[in-house]
Amino acid sequence: MKKLVLMAGQSNMSGRDRVPPEDLLPLPGVQALGKDGIWREAVEPVTKDRAFVGTFAADGTKRTSPDPWDNILPAEGGYARGVGPGRTFARLLRADRPDWEIGLLPASVGGTPIAAWLPGGVDPYNETCHPYDEAVALARRAQAGGGEIVAILWHQGESDASRRTEGYAAHLRQVVLNFRRDLGLSDAVPFLMGDLASFYDSKIRDGAAAVDAAMREAAEALPAVAVVSCKDFGHQGDSLHFDAASQHLFGARLFSAFRRLEGRPLPKVVLLGDSIRMGYDKTVREALFGRADVLFPDENCRFAQYLLRTLSNWQERGGWGGDAALVHWNAGLWDCIRLDGDGPLTPLSFYRELLARVHRRLRIRFPNARLVFATTTPVLESGYATPERFYRRNADIEAFNAAARETLEPLGEEIDDLYRVMAPAPAAEHSDATHWNTEAGVRRIGEAVLSCVRAALS
Repeated sequence: MKKLVLMAGQSNMSGRDRVPPEDLLPLPGVQALGKDGIWREAVEPVTKDRAFVGTFAADGTKRTSPDPWDNILPAEGGYARGVGPGRTFARLLRADRPDWEIGLLPASVGGTPIAAWLPGGVDPYNETCHPYDEAVALARRAQAGGGEIVAILWHQGESDASRRTEGYAAHLRQVVLNFRRDLGLSDAVPFLMGDLASFYDSKIRDGAAAVDAAMREAAEALPAVAVVSCKDFGHQGDSLHFDAASQHLFGARLFSAFRRLEGRPLPKVVLLGDSIRMGYDKTVREALFGRADVLFPDENCRFAQYLLRTLSNWQERGGWGGDAALVHWNAGLWDCIRLDGDGPLTPLSFYRELLARVHRRLRIRFPNARLVFATTTPVLESGYATPERFYRRNADIEAFNAAARETLEPLGEEIDDLYRVMAPAPAAEHSDATHWNTEAGVRRIGEAVLSCVRAALS
């Protein structure tokens, strides 16, 4: 019996970005149901809701199959377009429940307002398409074949944000109730939503707050409804549609919400630090999809005093909560910098005091978290073009790292010695005098942090 996942809403549930190679490969135990009633491998694009989704030649000409619902692989120089969150959600669900056969039900339709998702509603761009009615028909067909709906994934609202649709909140609640009624679902079946992103033009952005508020109201008023954040997502260049990496993250967040509603939340890992952290944070997050929720600020944490001051802002703005299992943090790269021939920006004695204060604040903000401090990594001293104005010395870094160890270990913190890990790395792994943003550098430091995080979580 297939476990069914219905995907509904508009274009950011369907997906619009180019398909990366890994999404063109079949997933064991995961299929998608076409509107012709045939189950096929769930390779992207899973949802073919518009003519500009599919496979294209290098010159942009669309390549078609005699079977309109079948996917064909791009030829050399060509590409496929259409990456949604459903495939990632299904992959993680299958990994979590290896005895389940997963069936995706792609029903989202780009550009559709909430009115199209009420019974009898019409696609404003295709009067023969009735999105809600067709989604119900597709799901019933899968149910009739023995399938069980275990989740509904939803992303919709850009159209109504731009229109300032009156009564949107009431309509959204009705959508949830209608799907549950018309598909015979219990109130325990998760209905998982994503809020609107932050990158839209002003026409959508100025109306987004009302749509987001409607989602939160639905989650508070109705059982087994959850909203995940899309605020930090990137777009494909049009300030409208999520890029492929964000769609993967969207799927992972929807899965995390699914686990949370089941009473099996994933452990939370918070990564804090300067631009070195910004080089590996996404690598760590992607490697832990389905195993942990990896959270980090969308900015550089800079020096220790800035981290101390801004920690609560990041926690509250990101909706992290206080139940992190692990906080992996660093400060030092900015503190040890020498400007205009002066000594380190933060005097070493003050640095010690700041680290102790950050430690205390982390204990208040994340009372049950395991705390791990990561040492600052070495630099290429010869790579600074104007050392008399802007300079870092490895001797300073080693002194700051030693001070961190002496301060934090007695407080019960563990040390992730990234300085030791990166010191043997060849100069070619540096992307500049300070950073490791080469493929080999990211791999080396990312694997080290991953090893530390996995060990801490185990």
